[in-house]
Amino acid sequence: MDLLLVEDDEAIAAGLERVLFEQGFSIRRAGTGREAIAAATPGVGLVVLDLGRPDLDGITVCREPRRTRPDLAILILTARDREMDVVA
Repeated sequence: MDLLLVEDDEAIAAGLERVLFEQGFSIRRAGTGREAIAAATPGVGLVVLDLGRPDLDGITVCREPRRTRPDLAILILTARDREMDVVA
């Protein structure tokens, strides 16, 4: 299964990619929200998404692929801790 890693911090992305690859995932990477939306093709089974995107809000990046792929698994990583962020 291909995994789409959406992270713009190179150090964090490299560490996550290494660990996920060791677990058997084939990794695709995207640094921006627009790249992530374009890369969330049917070959991707899981998205690991950091909400802090430089171009689009992470919630938008989460919602867009779900319009056409409601079964797409998305794991959200974030340092946001406000109640509204957690609810969204």
